Amino acid sequence: MSTKHDANANTPAGPGFHLACCLTYTLLCLGSSLWAGRDQSWDQLNYHLYVAQAWWQNRLPEELFAASSQGYLNPLAHLPFFAAYSTGWHSILITVTVAALHSINLWLLHFIAVELTPPTNRLRRLMVFCGVLLGGLTPAFLIEVGSSFTDVIVSIPSLGALLSLLYWLRDFNPRSSRHTWRLLYLAGLLAGVSMGLKPSALVFCGALALAATLVAGSRGWSVLWRTAASGFAGLAITGGPHAFMLWKNFGNPVFPLFNSLFASPWFPAESVVSDRFRPESLMVALRYPLDLANAFQRPGFEGIAVDIRPLWLIGALLLVTVLSRFRKKEGRTQHGANPAAVKLFWLTLLIFMPAWLYTSGNTRYAIQGLLLLGPGLAWTALRIPGRSDIWPLLVILLPLTAQGTVSLTLNAVRHEKRDWTESWFDLEMPDKLRTQPAYYISLQLQSFSSLSAELAPASRFINVIGQNTLNPAGLVWTTVRQRHQHSGLPWRTLYLVPILAESGGVPLSSLDVQDALLSEYGLQTQRNDCQWLVLDGKGRPPLHWQQTTPSDTYTLEMPRSVIISCAVTDAPPMPAEEAARRKNIDERMAWWTRHCPAYFAPAEAWSEQMPRQRRRFFASTETLLLESGGQLITAKPGVGGNVTVLEDAQQRHLQENCPEMPPRGRTQIP
Repeated sequence: MSTKHDANANTPAGPGFHLACCLTYTLLCLGSSLWAGRDQSWDQLNYHLYVAQAWWQNRLPEELFAASSQGYLNPLAHLPFFAAYSTGWHSILITVTVAALHSINLWLLHFIAVELTPPTNRLRRLMVFCGVLLGGLTPAFLIEVGSSFTDVIVSIPSLGALLSLLYWLRDFNPRSSRHTWRLLYLAGLLAGVSMGLKPSALVFCGALALAATLVAGSRGWSVLWRTAASGFAGLAITGGPHAFMLWKNFGNPVFPLFNSLFASPWFPAESVVSDRFRPESLMVALRYPLDLANAFQRPGFEGIAVDIRPLWLIGALLLVTVLSRFRKKEGRTQHGANPAAVKLFWLTLLIFMPAWLYTSGNTRYAIQGLLLLGPGLAWTALRIPGRSDIWPLLVILLPLTAQGTVSLTLNAVRHEKRDWTESWFDLEMPDKLRTQPAYYISLQLQSFSSLSAELAPASRFINVIGQNTLNPAGLVWTTVRQRHQHSGLPWRTLYLVPILAESGGVPLSSLDVQDALLSEYGLQTQRNDCQWLVLDGKGRPPLHWQQTTPSDTYTLEMPRSVIISCAVTDAPPMPAEEAARRKNIDERMAWWTRHCPAYFAPAEAWSEQMPRQRRRFFASTETLLLESGGQLITAKPGVGGNVTVLEDAQQRHLQENCPEMPPRGRTQIP
């Protein structure tokens, strides 16, 4: 290929180029969201809408654990989707509205790419454009764009902070005592805003601050204190009011996180964390790029999210390094980028990647950094020695084609994809529940508190059984009972029920499950007042109650979700024999919890009573400890047959040591 582009190598791209690119990015985001379908993820139903509505209606701190611990997240990042949802627009219009907002990530990525690769000729302009597209193919970004997830909101000020620093470095000279600090202050402010919206942004923003300090050389101290001061200002703007409310009412500014440090009486004195995606060893961390490119591994996301770009970038950097030692560099590689800007970009990635893997390994928390892989590949491609343009084009177009193909055919583009409907929740709900407020008790990990946007506005919620199953004698449940009595609202349940395959039968045994769970709290259902709430049930067989047998096959039917809501009243006193039986099981569970703290955490997890078993869920290690038929069993849901019998029916220990922890950092497909 010829190098005619060198004739206008000093011609900068005009505003038309930037505008055309940015509009294209937005249109592609809108198209991707429409193709992906209506998002109705577990998290959305659990807390996305709730946290925004709770802020809007000033429900906190009066309403306790409506969405388990997630109900106390900063609501500001959730407000854009909640605002679009509250308009009552068609679900397509809601999605394209928030997708347009999310596309700002790619606008910022475009101008970051321009600082790395000044678009002074056609090849470089193409490389900028393709680099941004390749960045936009980040699986976590595609999964979240147009949805209610907030990582694509939090990443906007993070990328804005990086861009501000790149602009600031245009005129920065560490040998000069005269500097303009405005853009540096802006970068710190934006980074603080990002961290205030969601603490997971701390890793990227911290890496950015450290990289800027190192690039500043002898002026590093001046850069560091200015960045820190403006960062704290941004943090106070977006996170300060919410943190103050949590501190004032619960004694923990990030409640319930890091409660082992703050020891709020409203939550166990534990720091509940999830190591699900965190590599358990250095070897697994070094293998992470390979695992990301492997469809049989799920190292950073619950579904298939193949990402070949990190592996390709490592290979391209190695190729450039080797070729540069043996081939004379040509003029194409000298593309006029500010060396300090290039250094800041790569230092940020170099610091961020291992820090992110060490802290979480969750790709949703790394969107800011993973988006940068595209411009990084474009920059690397242009440094391949030689005059021919074919090699840099191959280096950028091959991964662009491959990752695009994977995104369209293999990767999970939505957690729970739904067809487009008039309203966001295609919900069948009795008028009674829309008009008569109640105090709803959710009885599973998924609280369904986001249905507060559809139920009677004065209703209240409490997630009794879930990630933090409540102690019936604890402070939270005691306070809820008092507030419930003061409110005068009737109790009602929210419980996701299984459906008999093909027949649409709702097993009557689901009422027994609710009664068993409620018995721990002195309550029971009123079976003559049970209502069904059906999500996406159009075109499905009508529902009916049905007796079940052990041979019946039933499932949580998709896409239809059926939630039962029963009125609740006080239960008769528990027989002394049953109370003693439960106490004995709890003592057995407590023994294993004390002796295996690394496997069963947090230690203060409370038991849940089922019709034929008693169990505990440990949120930090995502482990079940359950009693069934007298046996004590532990299981790791989702790992594939990882079940260990700890005690037999005669309460004899069958394990001398603690169960072996399954590998974390990835979930392998059986």
